[in-house]
Amino acid sequence: MMRFKFLLALIIVVCMMAVVLVGCGNAGDEATPTELVIEAETEAVTEEATSEPEDTEDYTIDEVSSGILAAMQGDWIFYGGHGLHRIRNDNTGKQLLIEGWINSIHVIGDWVYFSKWDDAHELHRIRTDGTEHQRLATNAFTVRAVFRDWIYFDMWVNADGHYIWFTYRIKPDGSEMQRLDDDAPHQLQMVGDWLYYSNDEGLHRRHIDRTESQQLADDAVWTFNVVDDWIYFSSYSDILDDYGFDTTLYRIRTDSTDRQKLSNERPISFQMVDGWIYYHNLDGLFRIRTDGTERHQITADLIDQFAFQVVDEWVYFSNRNENGRLYKIRIDGTEKQHLIDDPVRTLDVVGDWVYYNLDGHTSATARIRRDGTNREILRCCTTSA
Repeated sequence: MMRFKFLLALIIVVCMMAVVLVGCGNAGDEATPTELVIEAETEAVTEEATSEPEDTEDYTIDEVSSGILAAMQGDWIFYGGHGLHRIRNDNTGKQLLIEGWINSIHVIGDWVYFSKWDDAHELHRIRTDGTEHQRLATNAFTVRAVFRDWIYFDMWVNADGHYIWFTYRIKPDGSEMQRLDDDAPHQLQMVGDWLYYSNDEGLHRRHIDRTESQQLADDAVWTFNVVDDWIYFSSYSDILDDYGFDTTLYRIRTDSTDRQKLSNERPISFQMVDGWIYYHNLDGLFRIRTDGTERHQITADLIDQFAFQVVDEWVYFSNRNENGRLYKIRIDGTEKQHLIDDPVRTLDVVGDWVYYNLDGHTSATARIRRDGTNREILRCCTTSA
């Protein structure tokens, strides 16, 4: 039962991401996973490969600009939806780089890696100037991370009549595809020489050369974040209602020692910024120090777990008490400001802009300046109820 409930929660996350891409299709269109044999039909494909791939070297996750809706490099913002576009932060120089349904955007060096959903789910890359487009792999659902000289992505698999996903990695030129595990990780994070991941058995880490693996905790982990030599994670015991979990926030050393409870106030999701943990539950949005001290409530509003982000001492969030209206508030709880009435489901704060996906029957990708001005619909249509 626990495994079923966790997988059900993950399906909700998948559906959220699918809205970004297929919500604006025709009313009868459906995004269905591509059927394949686990080992037999997983192949890497390259197109128009005209040069050797650049070595991604020792980039960390923080040095790769990533987002579901948009990502930024220098003064350029790259955003998906109906086509991959780039535009300067000052709203000039807009260019269409490639057509198609685009999400899961990662910018590293001179390359943009992204998922492309049209007739099939595919992993692609293209130069930041729009040249040298390459299709790297088929049956690819979403890009997880770009780290060193590997791209990590999910692939739908038909296993004994039901669809699950597995996580693969592939070289930047589309070669050497490898499946990580027989059990798909719920979440993964690369730190140094280690891949940290959670699955139904708990929290683990594996050396990047795949020579050593360790189980760090046997909790049912909802989400985690590795910072320095600590792993911060929320552990849950059961689903209590249609929104919250009976969760507890912990931290543990990366060598699995010194486990500490930080909060048992049912944190649903959390973000870590500048020595603070920002988390929300059914009572609102809070922040505490990474050692569990100095708890402060920022707002009593009910926060959407897929639509809150802490940037430059502001929290941008979708207010579920008001049908998902977009707000921002200072991290000390002051200067709460209403930005837009749109029912926001997901968001990425990129440069001077908030890119967001609308919830409800009318699904669209839009953006607005961080001060609430210059709302622009980037992709729009109406689907049937």
